[in-house]
Amino acid sequence: MNRRRKAGGFLHSAKTIWPWHESDCADMLQGAQEGKSHVPWNLRFAETPMTFAAVTILLWLAFVLSYAVWDVSPWIGIPASGIPYAFFAVATFHPSNSWLCPTITRVRGLREKLIALTFDDGPSPTVTPQVLKVLKEKETKATFFVIGRWARRYPETIRSIAEDGHEVANHSYLHPRHVYLWTARTLRRDTELAQRLIKRLVGTVPPVYRPPVGFRSVEMRSVMRSLGLRLVNFSARAFDTQGGSPQQMVDRICRLAAQGRIIMLHDGSDRTPEPDCRAMLTALPLIIERLKSDGYRFVTVSELLNLQAQA
Repeated sequence: MNRRRKAGGFLHSAKTIWPWHESDCADMLQGAQEGKSHVPWNLRFAETPMTFAAVTILLWLAFVLSYAVWDVSPWIGIPASGIPYAFFAVATFHPSNSWLCPTITRVRGLREKLIALTFDDGPSPTVTPQVLKVLKEKETKATFFVIGRWARRYPETIRSIAEDGHEVANHSYLHPRHVYLWTARTLRRDTELAQRLIKRLVGTVPPVYRPPVGFRSVEMRSVMRSLGLRLVNFSARAFDTQGGSPQQMVDRICRLAAQGRIIMLHDGSDRTPEPDCRAMLTALPLIIERLKSDGYRFVTVSELLNLQAQA
């Protein structure tokens, strides 16, 4: 009996972490619309990794045939089969790569020394208000890429962001870390749900989207185009969710700062609505002061893109 319970618990955990059937994801999104806090969900593999898996199999078959016909060792196929996966890794995980989907990480050709400050994974009922206080004191505008399920839970925090003149942008509804495995249908439903929620809370439809963890897929190209969204990643990050002192964060951001670049910090977490962001909160005013002293002016991501169009 205990073994059966343990096995059942293991399978439930594996099911939650590594999804399989898209039909259950529809239930998750439907549950989100109805305000349910937790619905079991699964997904089906998307086209991107399946395509590279198929290419790998074809490569192996080609080398086996080469061995049979031309006496070439099939073991050559071992490093060769890694080629599509190396391509997939760079295209999916590198924040500025645009092979799979057009990705904005920096705006060039600007007439002013402008830079965009962005925050991911909020809103947090404890962290976001502190961030807003610092931004107000420093007279700085920023873009908040919010997770839909947190925005639904803390609508007043979202409204406070907009009321202070900052931009509220789409960072997905569920924030799946394996978003590159999602089909276009699931990605579209998740993105649309977050879009509708943000519009209901602040009255405007976000024009920009940042994928969870910055990961991309082939499916994002068509989904972003159909929804009229521009995919925006980052070109300067502090790794503020991975530890480090405030001074290390300040030094890293200021070293990477340049005209038209997009800075990423975190005012929340996809795992908990009340993360420990003390180091980031200490570093934030120092980052703003350093960059302003260097002649930078902070604008929202949409303002940065609009100014590029006018340049």
